[in-house]
Amino acid sequence: MRRLGALFAWFWLGAASAQEIEAGALMHDIAIGTVHKEGGVDFNGEFLFASPEFLKVLWSPRPAIGATINSDGNTDQAIVALVWTLIGSSRGEPGLYLDVGAGGEANDGRIPLDNRHHEALGSHLLFHEEAELGWQFEANWSIGLYLDHVSNAGLAFPNEGLNDLGMRLGYNF
Repeated sequence: MRRLGALFAWFWLGAASAQEIEAGALMHDIAIGTVHKEGGVDFNGEFLFASPEFLKVLWSPRPAIGATINSDGNTDQAIVALVWTLIGSSRGEPGLYLDVGAGGEANDGRIPLDNRHHEALGSHLLFHEEAELGWQFEANWSIGLYLDHVSNAGLAFPNEGLNDLGMRLGYNF
């Protein structure tokens, strides 16, 4: 019930002023440079906003807020990031796009070293990186292959990190 309440609050916060929403399903804790310990499917959603004027000095990234909820009760995440479109002139025009993002996240993951069934993340606040390669197939709709990674960058011990990979559908308002 607590997860449902958090998801509902997140949706209303973002829907009021978002430029785009992306949602999809991800494979949880895939082994890219780490050991696979946690299972389940992640349900991911992200609201992206228009880049404010003051972010022009950083090449106009779009602010984003998101959440990832795990189907098996493993690590859930709340995400805040800046997202740059590296390929694709406008997300409202059909064609290929590549988005990359960086920011932070808060999670409910496990920290102790002695747990063989959960990633030992070292902290409940981590760095977040993401990339999405996709296709804008009409003015409002896109589909993309999405990868994200969270870790503490070696600032805390342990630092096993967590990777997710899957597909997301996007809608531009």
